[in-house]
Amino acid sequence: VSRMAEDALAMYDRALREHIFRRPDVVISGYYGSGNTGDDALLLAFTDGLHRRGIDRVAALCGKSPLPVPGVKRIPRFSFHRVRREIRGAKMLISGGGSLLQDATSTKSLLYYTWVMECAEKAGVPVMVYANGIGPIEKEKNVARAARAIREADYISVREEVSRDTLQSMGIPAERIALSADPVLLSATDTPRRAGDYLVISLRETAGNMTKTVDSMSMEEAVFRSARELAKRHGLSVVLIPMQPSYDSEICARTASRLLDAEVNAVVVENFTTEELKEILGGARAVIGMRLHALIFAATEGVPSLALAYDPKVGAFMEYAGLGEWALPAFHVDDRIVLSKMEEILAREEDIRENLKKRVAELSRLAEGDL
Repeated sequence: VSRMAEDALAMYDRALREHIFRRPDVVISGYYGSGNTGDDALLLAFTDGLHRRGIDRVAALCGKSPLPVPGVKRIPRFSFHRVRREIRGAKMLISGGGSLLQDATSTKSLLYYTWVMECAEKAGVPVMVYANGIGPIEKEKNVARAARAIREADYISVREEVSRDTLQSMGIPAERIALSADPVLLSATDTPRRAGDYLVISLRETAGNMTKTVDSMSMEEAVFRSARELAKRHGLSVVLIPMQPSYDSEICARTASRLLDAEVNAVVVENFTTEELKEILGGARAVIGMRLHALIFAATEGVPSLALAYDPKVGAFMEYAGLGEWALPAFHVDDRIVLSKMEEILAREEDIRENLKKRVAELSRLAEGDL
């Protein structure tokens, strides 16, 4: 009954806010409303920052999944006429959250996000490129498209040094690029939670360009074997978290099932809120993660992580957070490497937690100053 009442109140709150304004002050462009926990957490961080500054009329280009923020006006991302109309009526466009300008997913993705920016630029609407991850962009035409759209932006910030260097290689002057950090780091917990008796694992399936030259099955096997051994050596359970169920649920369920067969207590946790995710991660001894925002949320909770870098953005974050030695190439590992690294992490757990807390505080200040 309580949950039903809360859902009803949230619906009315959203309806009231959307009725109050026909045109948003700020339109946010990103990969929102697609069932990806990390990207939706970015939207929550953006809107919280805007609301703190008295900006309540906010709209987001989004997919069909529910948004995590009541009162944000939904604009279907592929309703092109409406997207153009809403941007023209806004006071600012924020192109932010995630790695929007890249062609590893597809050229179509990059074309879409540059088109959104160009809609605003042609209409004279200021464009803020906020805390973006840039690249990888492999095709020369796509590099030129991205550089042209970014060059016309009114403000540019990136979430780590690798993205800054990428923009400079594209001809964007260094003085125009502000070095920021992922806004999710603003949710850092002041008092780290006491570590429990479990590991958290975040895996994802790979598709498209990413699997051309790699063996993802060997990575999955390495994670299973190392988790099994760690659990037995240290008396740990394993919690698997699908950050984007459409990609992650199957591989997480498969790994959990194999661990259970090996007499390791393992569970898959789905349908969690951002706060519930933070609580789960915050209570872990350590995290093995592929998903970028699983690693970022773990950092906000001061929890050591081993990253399986399937994409350059994962390794870039780990370097930026001072965790570079704990990043492994996802598809070129075996269980001995993963197990060895995890044993190092557990042996140095307290030192890593202390250093991570200091670094996250520095990055949070960068992100706060950029909002």
